[in-house]
Amino acid sequence: MVASTLRLTPVQYLTAKNTLVSAAQRYVQRSLPFRKSDAQKLLRIDVNKASKLWEFFQQSNYRDQKINQNNK
Repeated sequence: MVASTLRLTPVQYLTAKNTLVSAAQRYVQRSLPFRKSDAQKLLRIDVNKASKLWEFFQQSNYRDQKINQNNK
């Protein structure tokens, strides 16, 4: 749903998701906040689309769930 709303191809969406989740994990390990501006710099897509993806993952707590699963 998010990919189609932002008009991203499945490959673009999955690449962006993987990039955001792995970067968030690295930031958490270093005790640094993962900000929207960090996500915009990492993704090579429109900054507005990167912001929407970051907001989506923040709202869904996907990033925290994934990190917690990896720490178990």
